[in-house]
Amino acid sequence: MSRSNPFLPASVVLSAAAILLTAGPAAAQMPFAPFGARQVALGGASVGLGDDPASFVDNPALLNAAAKGGSAAYGEMAISSGGFVPLLEGVTGYDPVQLATPGSPDAAAVRANLLALSAPGTSVLGDGRAAIVTAVGNWGISIGSTAWSAAVARPDLVHVESSANPATSFAWNDSVVAFRSLTLQDYAVSRAMPFFDGGLVIGVTGRYSRGTTGIKEESAFTTDIGRLSSFVRRGASGMVRSKDRFSYDVGAVINIGFLRLGGVMKGVNRPQFPFNDDVAPLVDRGTSVVVGQQTRVGASVHIKSLHLRVAGDLDLSTNETLAEGQLSRNAGGGVELTLGSFDLRGGLTVNLEAPDKPYVYTAGLGFGSAKARLDVAGTYRSNDGAYGAVLTTRVGF
Repeated sequence: MSRSNPFLPASVVLSAAAILLTAGPAAAQMPFAPFGARQVALGGASVGLGDDPASFVDNPALLNAAAKGGSAAYGEMAISSGGFVPLLEGVTGYDPVQLATPGSPDAAAVRANLLALSAPGTSVLGDGRAAIVTAVGNWGISIGSTAWSAAVARPDLVHVESSANPATSFAWNDSVVAFRSLTLQDYAVSRAMPFFDGGLVIGVTGRYSRGTTGIKEESAFTTDIGRLSSFVRRGASGMVRSKDRFSYDVGAVINIGFLRLGGVMKGVNRPQFPFNDDVAPLVDRGTSVVVGQQTRVGASVHIKSLHLRVAGDLDLSTNETLAEGQLSRNAGGGVELTLGSFDLRGGLTVNLEAPDKPYVYTAGLGFGSAKARLDVAGTYRSNDGAYGAVLTTRVGF
């Protein structure tokens, strides 16, 4: 069927460095979400990149004394794993009562799709951002929102027979798609402190966040997929709950000539945002979304003679996500080539914890001058769905 500060006490420096160097895989709830279009176009490489006024959002140590500028970004992305989209398309639109009819020609295929949808990691993950930031010297301020979302099937694998028996008949099948979301409205201040003539930089961000969790369920037989990035955000239209929290990030950068090494830990104190237990499904009651301790390292190499920059990032933490059974640990990188007033970028990123380890290709373009610049980026995966776009404007003053 078709369906439709050089004098900072040494103890502080050592403490920050120790956090970054000793952090092993630590369960965190939300994946790392690079802020700007430039970073997205380079396969998510961000914490060792720098050289634009929005860099400090991903790593506060990327602030520098010469920084004077601002940036605004907007974008959204969605990535499907485990064949979620074609499998759900093989369920939605069917009538369970018809599937329960003895001899139904579609029952076997729908049953197989429901079974496949139950596999861990079969899901859609999304993220989005909208913010404005400004950097002056070693200080940065950001105001905006970051949103994470997920869709996962919760199949009923008991009522999957073509019969009239209420205990096993398709007619009583209550398979659902569960949507979860978290939106953070952030107000943050960042500070970078250079040492050894800028060879080492330590950065700290303090943030006040209002986090809103959302949850919703729809029947797997009637849900409409439509545009993937809109589909995955449906949790935000469900039952919500908001909480205010404070958190902080720490970062470090080492500059060695043309090589820059960076590392950051987000949400060191692991703020938590609970779901609304009054309306949440039983499986979600008593649970919270944790934002922290995403730990990431990265590096970039700038070859000035070739007008070329190469950058890459790797998550050290294995992060949980809003989709139960789906973990996230991303690796990615890319190349940036400067041709006059244009920057051409391309890269890829992969979730090393996804069952199918999907490669998502990224590309982007930047153009303008040091005073005003526009960056755009897109992501794409050809098989069962991944796409998104980010737009960033940059100004210098």
